[in-house]
Amino acid sequence: MFTKYFFLKNNLHNSNRTAVITENNIKISYSLLFKDIKNYSKYIHKNTILLILSDNSYNTLVVYLSCIYNKTLPIFLDKNIRSNKLEGIIKKFNPNYIWSSSNIKTLEAKYCKKNISEQSILFQSIYFYNHKLDPKIALLLSSSGSTGSFKFIKISYKNIKHNTKTISQYLKLDKNDKTIINLPFNYSYGLSLINTHLLVGGKILLTKNSILSKEFWNTFKNFKPTNFNGVPYTYELIAKLYLNKIDFSCLKFITQAGGKLNKDLIKKLIITSRKYNFKFYMMYGQTEASPRISYLNPNLIEEKIGSIGKPIKGGKIWLEDENNNIIKRPYREGELIYKGPNVFMGYAKNIKDLDTKYINSNILRTGDIAEYDSDKFYFIKGRKNRYSKIYGNRINLEEIENIFLKYKYPIVCSIKDNYLNIYCEKYINSKDLLNMLKKNTTIPINRCRVHIIKKIPRNNSGKVIYNKLDANNVGQ
Repeated sequence: MFTKYFFLKNNLHNSNRTAVITENNIKISYSLLFKDIKNYSKYIHKNTILLILSDNSYNTLVVYLSCIYNKTLPIFLDKNIRSNKLEGIIKKFNPNYIWSSSNIKTLEAKYCKKNISEQSILFQSIYFYNHKLDPKIALLLSSSGSTGSFKFIKISYKNIKHNTKTISQYLKLDKNDKTIINLPFNYSYGLSLINTHLLVGGKILLTKNSILSKEFWNTFKNFKPTNFNGVPYTYELIAKLYLNKIDFSCLKFITQAGGKLNKDLIKKLIITSRKYNFKFYMMYGQTEASPRISYLNPNLIEEKIGSIGKPIKGGKIWLEDENNNIIKRPYREGELIYKGPNVFMGYAKNIKDLDTKYINSNILRTGDIAEYDSDKFYFIKGRKNRYSKIYGNRINLEEIENIFLKYKYPIVCSIKDNYLNIYCEKYINSKDLLNMLKKNTTIPINRCRVHIIKKIPRNNSGKVIYNKLDANNVGQ
């Protein structure tokens, strides 16, 4: 049972090799990690639901891995989720357990509290929920955390196994690799870093420090990771503050996913990679693909600058036009379609969706508009249904517009250069708009801009012409 549903190798069970360096700088061997996983699994039952309020801590790691080991279904949420959002999710999914690193008094009416350790608290429901769960589902990850409209992505054990193995292979990871987990656990990219490094017997360092802090870069200097990973915003900050100040000679490679990097920044990172002799992997994926879909061979990063590359091993990519016909000629735009064994098991909006025997076609309609060149390298051109990403978080622009409509503020939104741009036809205090955004979403305010424009451009049918917004921008 242990190896069937667990992606850590048997030969590491008794190894004294360091697996984890905790946020408190404590070294944890693989044997101790396995021991902690087994011990924690005794507190939770199989075929139950455990909601994890996660942070980048060792305790969160142990709880996650215990769930995988024990066949307990984890729902990943950020620890800082607003209480009203948490209450809504609890009502929809009736979790048997809720885990947190700190006490939550509002839970005590319906959950019994058990202090596993100082910063590991397990709340067990006073009601015994005998949930009917599809045994193939390994975990649930949020599909849209920016607006609070939670819909969860059902990831299977097969999905995790395939993507973890494939990513490890193309990155050529081995037991000597080590990385800093600077991305959130509840984000599929961050979780894949954990999975891949533990699979090969590598080493992970956990940190809650921001990449803006001196503490983070002191840790980087002392730890000397073999690889570094980030979303576009990560590299934007590094380029502004640290690119010419930090010694990156310890790196074997860096990876980037979670959105589109602008070409100027790509060129800066290419120059840095040459200076310090490390490889630069540009990758593309979605949480629905567990999460990797494609990557660009770092030897071609200049020749195919801006490309998402080609599909991962076992996967297939093609484009379809508006009539769902396959596009067979290069430089023609269409929706990017992916097929592979890492495609998710569907969405879950409530507990009933976890019993559905989903017939997985292994096909994912990504919603991204792309084209390919004469060598069949793919390039993302935009979003079909107005989803976009900031700092790796996927954002539904239509939902944001609807939030402002509730306050009777007719605005339209677009994403450009990793900023959320808010456009208004009449003067509205920008601070009021940003405060509303902060109150209703988790979008970083420093990634938002408010613009007053003369007229919102629309076509004859009244639909907004988004690519003309900037032409009408008079600024604020």
